Amino acid sequence: DWIPPDEATVLWIRDAGPYDVHGLGIRIEQRTYSWNYEYNDDYVYFNYKIRNMNDFPLKNVYVGYFMDNDVGSENSEPQGAWDDMIGYNRELNLGYTYDSDAQEPGWKTPAGYVGCVMVETPGDIGMTGFLTWLHGDIIDDDATDSIKYQMMTDTSFMTYTSPMDVRQLSVSGPYPVLMPGEEISFT
Repeated sequence: DWIPPDEATVLWIRDAGPYDVHGLGIRIEQRTYSWNYEYNDDYVYFNYKIRNMNDFPLKNVYVGYFMDNDVGSENSEPQGAWDDMIGYNRELNLGYTYDSDAQEPGWKTPAGYVGCVMVETPGDIGMTGFLTWLHGDIIDDDATDSIKYQMMTDTSFMTYTSPMDVRQLSVSGPYPVLMPGEEISFT
């Protein structure tokens, strides 16, 4: 619900900035399902039902999923989150992070990988952007959420070529018009 302060009635939250006191006029229901298989093949599904509660249509709706994966055991360079690589597969609607050297000090097995697959998107358009940034970038600050929202409209697919502490934002959109009372699903 972050908005520029000159565009609506706002509540100023210390260290966070302006937030609309009226909200966006949407309702979100989240359902979470998980499976744990032998050999650490774990799956978690997040399903979001997004309903327009306004009496007017919402145009160009984007949905996205942010992940700060940090594959590994500690946060000190050059291991832990600092040796992660990030990538995407557009055909599979898959964004992923993995441990670049497949080892962590004191671990008996490789650190592995974690990913985000867009199983269901509004209008079945799949992933339309995959954005990444580094630990410490200005966008990584909680007070700059508006930049994250603006990035959801970016159709770039970005990765880094050397191991770093990375974040990812998988995006789908725009859904052209969400009519009053209409509901879309994102999984």
